[in-house]
Amino acid sequence: MDLSSNKIASIPASISQLISLEHLDLWHNDVAALPYQIIELPHLNYLDIRGVSMSHGDYGKYKELMKGADFYLSEPCDCQD
Repeated sequence: MDLSSNKIASIPASISQLISLEHLDLWHNDVAALPYQIIELPHLNYLDIRGVSMSHGDYGKYKELMKGADFYLSEPCDCQD
């Protein structure tokens, strides 16, 4: 699912219901954080969240929990702490 450059402000927790989702591109949106439920997507193997601001803690958490996915993200900035 390519949702890049769509001025999306948030991702609902219900994204976890998209159990067949393999590819999620959220690059260049206004998303401030990802719902924790995103790690429940069993087939997600590509996640692009470049441009999504997140703290060092969140950065490490998602990177650790989503080891099997190609994970593209901007460096953490602690913008939200």
